[in-house]
Amino acid sequence: MKNSTQAPTSDIPREKRMTAVMYPQPDGSALFAFSPNPPTPEAIKRAQFVDKTYVWKGAAPKAQPS
Repeated sequence: MKNSTQAPTSDIPREKRMTAVMYPQPDGSALFAFSPNPPTPEAIKRAQFVDKTYVWKGAAPKAQPS
């Protein structure tokens, strides 16, 4: 008896491959959703928010006693 499952042909490890989820539709068709690739450390660093609207002018001047 032969196995109908084909051997994997990809060099990419299974946990690194893009995964798909199938959503059957009432009309018999199917929709597939694919997971995105995780961001690289460089992309995470570039995406960090920097508020460029606030200008720091140092500490407030001390009040002079009158």
